[in-house]
Amino acid sequence: MSMDRINAIKDVNVKEIMLHGVIAMSSKLVLQMLQAGPADLTGSFNHLHVTSELEFDLLINIYQRRAEADNGTLTALEGYHVFSIAVYNVSRRRSENRLRQCIDILTAISQRFSGIRSLRNALYRFIDLAANDRMNAEMKILQLDHELQQLDGTVTSRHQNHMRSILIQLAEDQQATTRGHGRRETMPSI
Repeated sequence: MSMDRINAIKDVNVKEIMLHGVIAMSSKLVLQMLQAGPADLTGSFNHLHVTSELEFDLLINIYQRRAEADNGTLTALEGYHVFSIAVYNVSRRRSENRLRQCIDILTAISQRFSGIRSLRNALYRFIDLAANDRMNAEMKILQLDHELQQLDGTVTSRHQNHMRSILIQLAEDQQATTRGHGRRETMPSI
């Protein structure tokens, strides 16, 4: 549906619902592309990350308002989408406030759909593992796999693989940073 047709809608509520739907579908498509894309964030692919984050923020704010309205309009599918955005936000090292907002939305949705509670719990654990600088990638992945097994398949294999790759990347970045700091400290001053 084109934006011209959406803008022609007279009923403000219907127009708002249609706009939210378009934004949600667009962000789902972009999220799929970003999750399947290369880890190298140069060139146009990096531009896609930057612009998509603005779109994700807009959608999370819409979901937040709907959750605060407590009118039961958020569905389990939207909870799954929020989970996907939160996992992406961990990979991009987004602010804790944005992750907190995603968890709050998942909590609101889990009041109606108990399966979303498992996604929220998986997200909590994933965030903890991603932030843990003392564990290597293998330990983080083993711990994540153990935690996800407890949830009886609530998290899809695509998300599990994405979460594993994020943990590996974060651990590699941490090791590189640690090695870089160690070298600087041992270099003689001039």
